[in-house]
Amino acid sequence: LAVLFALGAGGTWYVRQQQAELARAQAQRERESAELAAAVQLCSSGSHAVGWDQFAPIVAARPDDGAARRAREDCGMRWLREMRAVAEKETFSAQVAKIQPVLAQGLAGAAGERRADLRAHLGWAEFLRSRDGVAAADPLPQYQAALADDAANVYAHGMWAHYKVWTSGRLEEEAKQHYA
Repeated sequence: LAVLFALGAGGTWYVRQQQAELARAQAQRERESAELAAAVQLCSSGSHAVGWDQFAPIVAARPDDGAARRAREDCGMRWLREMRAVAEKETFSAQVAKIQPVLAQGLAGAAGERRADLRAHLGWAEFLRSRDGVAAADPLPQYQAALADDAANVYAHGMWAHYKVWTSGRLEEEAKQHYA
C-alpha cells in the first residue's frame, strides 16, 4: 500500500511538473510572438529604424526561425522603398548599410518571387547609395537578375523603369515597357 501511495504521489508530481513546463513553454512562445508582432507593427507604421532595431535580438535569439528572418527582410525592403534622407542627420548610405547585408543573406535561402524581390531591393539600395554621391554599384544587374528569377516581378520592373527615367531625364520606351 505504501509503495502504491509513493508511486501515485510521484506520478502526480511528475504530471504537475510536465504541465508547468508546458505552461512555461507556451508563455515563452506567446512572448516571442508578441515581440515579433511589435517589431512588424513598428515597421509597418513607418517607424522603420525602431522596428529594425527590435528585430536584431529576436533573430539573434531564434536563428532558426524562418518567419522572424522573413519578417525582418520584409521590414528592410519596406524601409528601402519608403526611405528618406534628412540633410546632416542620416544619409541614404548609412541607412542602407544596416539593411543591405540582411537582404543579401536572405538570397541564400530564397527562390522565385522572394529571391526576385530581394534582388530588386538590393538594386534599389545601390540606387539610393548613389544619391549620396558614393561609388555605388550599378543597380541594373540586380534588376536583370530579379527578372530572371521572376519575369513579372513588380519591384524589379518598377525600380528599373524609375532608374531609366532618373538617369535619362525622360520617359523612354524601355521605361514605358517596364512600367506597363
